[in-house]
Parts: sequence; structure tokens; C-alpha cells
Amino acid sequence: KRLGLAAGAGMGGRGGGVELGLVPPRQFPEPAVVSLFYELYNVPAGATYRTRIRVVPVGGGGVGSAVKRLFGRGRAPISLSFSEPANPDAAGVIQVLRRVDMRALKPGAYRVEVETAVGSRVVRRARELVIRGS
Repeated sequence: KRLGLAAGAGMGGRGGGVELGLVPPRQFPEPAVVSLFYELYNVPAGATYRTRIRVVPVGGGGVGSAVKRLFGRGRAPISLSFSEPANPDAAGVIQVLRRVDMRALKPGAYRVEVETAVGSRVVRRARELVIRGS
């Protein structure tokens, strides 16, 4: 699986057959709506694949954060999940473009985690980004 982040369509980049908006190295101005592009390979047509997208702050990994996670209060500020039937192209590739609204996040560093599962097979990818203050 390949994973890319962009600002939006029509700004000069391409991911496979999808037009993406390039930004300085994963730097997004506040308020941020991020285009998340990824490709899936070797998923049989008609199979259901499940995707989970999480955006979590980078850093703050001290004892306090561990205790919050232990008691369920350290959840990701953004967490999405969905299931879809696979519809690969002739080369067996599924291109996915999702827009993730990150306007509720404060400026800072975050990690975007994407997990896709088909049956018991799970693939995970992550990229870091920075939301800059205005």
C-alpha cells in the first residue's frame, strides 16, 4: 500500500490517476482539510476491505499519556472507519482518495495512520504532518 498526503486537487501533483495538491513537506495551514491518497494491491474484486484512519498527536508520550490511554481518555482526536467492496482496475489496483477534515485540531505535529484489512490480512502505513498556526 502506498500513502500520500496533499492539500487538494488541481495544484500540480498526481498520485496514479488522481490529481493532488502539493504542499511543502507535509506542512498544512490551519484550518486543514487534507486529501489522503492511498493505493491497495491484490485485493480480489468484490472482496470487502475495511479501512481505519486515525490522526494522533506526535509526542507527549510520557507517563501521563500512558495513564490516559489505559483509562480510555487518550483517544485519537480523529478516527474514521468504513468498509467497501473492492473494485480494482485492470492492473489490480484500487486508488482511494479521502478528504479528512482536520479543522478541529490545534497547530502541531500529528501522525496519520491508515490500516486496511481484507479478511485476516492487515496492512498499516503512517505519515507525519504539521498543521501550522495562522
